[in-house]
Amino acid sequence: MNVVELADVFPNGLHDAEAESIRIDDANRTASVTVYVWIGSLEDPGEERESYRRGTLEFRGLHYCARELPFAPPAAPFTCRFWVNEWNGFVHLAAQEARFTWADSQTHESWGAE
Repeated sequence: MNVVELADVFPNGLHDAEAESIRIDDANRTASVTVYVWIGSLEDPGEERESYRRGTLEFRGLHYCARELPFAPPAAPFTCRFWVNEWNGFVHLAAQEARFTWADSQTHESWGAE
């Protein structure tokens, strides 16, 4: 099923759905978007009209995902890009600051060393 067919399942499609978070799993080529789907109707009384229900929209066999952050400031102090050999492509970023944290306290041989 594609996303258009999936949207037909809901009374209002995905119109006015609100995204809470996006999670991308590069290794498994999947993306999950936690959304609040509008399930109310304009004919419903009062608060029922604006009823939303939380769920997860999942994509499999992901080819790419591009997005802009909501309410991002117009200009970031720096931009950068880094090459990912396994993807044969770049990751582009614009941010206020950068920081690095080791995942563990171990020192490892370089990648690809025999």
